[in-house]
Amino acid sequence: MNISKDKFDAIKFKGVKLSWENIEFETHEQLNKFMTDPDQFEADYIGVTVTEMLTSREQAGLVRCCARTKSGSRCRNTIGAAHYNIFIRGMEAASAIRAWAARERSGELCHIHA
Repeated sequence: MNISKDKFDAIKFKGVKLSWENIEFETHEQLNKFMTDPDQFEADYIGVTVTEMLTSREQAGLVRCCARTKSGSRCRNTIGAAHYNIFIRGMEAASAIRAWAARERSGELCHIHA
C-alpha cells in the first residue's frame, strides 16, 4: 500500500501529524518506505543495520564477547558487568541501539578471552 503525494499533502495540510513511535514522517516517500519495510526504515533512521537492530533487541541490549569457541560458535559471555544493559540506563531507544552497535562492532572480549 502506498500513499500518493497528493493524499499525504492533503492530510498534512489539515494539520494531522503522521508518525510512528517518535518519528514524524515529513514526506510521503518516508511514509511509503516505512509501510514497505518498517524494519529497514527504522534501522536506517537509527543508523544501524537491520541485523544489528534486531540482535540488540534479542540480546536485550547485552553486548556479547566477540571470541569464537572451539566449536566455532560465538562466546556467550557478556562484556563488563553481567547486569550491564544499555536499555535500562535511561537512554532513548535509538541512542541505546546505536551505543549497543558501536560496542558490538568494537570486537571486545570477555574476561576469559581478553
